Amino acid sequence: MALETDKIVVTGGCLCGAVRYRIVGVAKSIGHCHCNLCQKASGAAFVTWATYATNQLTFIQSQPNYFVSSATGKRGFCSSCGTALVFSSSDYPDEVDVTVCSMDCPDNLSPDYHIWTASKRSWIHLNDGLRSYIDAGPDVPSNHFKF
Repeated sequence: MALETDKIVVTGGCLCGAVRYRIVGVAKSIGHCHCNLCQKASGAAFVTWATYATNQLTFIQSQPNYFVSSATGKRGFCSSCGTALVFSSSDYPDEVDVTVCSMDCPDNLSPDYHIWTASKRSWIHLNDGLRSYIDAGPDVPSNHFKF
C-alpha cells in the first residue's frame, strides 16, 4: 500500500519555462541558506532550499546546465533565463536541494531553519522564530564543507 506522502506532487521550473520538473513525496528538510556561495549564485541575501532524495526529482522538460561552485557542490540552472533550480553535493549523492521559489506553489512549503547565519547580510534580521545555525547546523560536521 502506498503511503499518503507518495501522493504529494510538487511541480516547478524556470522563469522562461524551458526547464520543468516534478517531485513526488515530501521534503526531508526546508531551510534558508545564508552562505556566501548561495548569495553570490542567486544575487540575493539567501536562498530557500528543499532537500529531497534524488529519486524523488524528475526533470520533465529539458535539463538544467550545471556549474561546479565548490570542491563538492554543483548548481543547476536554466541556460536560457538563468533561474537557479537545484544544488547537489558529491558528499550526499542521494540528495538534491531544490530552490523553493522555482516551485509553482512555493507557499505550500514552510522553512524550518536558517543556516550559515555567520555570513548573513547585516541588514537581515532573523526574528521569525526559526532555528538558526552559524554553520550548516547540527546534522553536518563543521569541517564537512570545502569551499
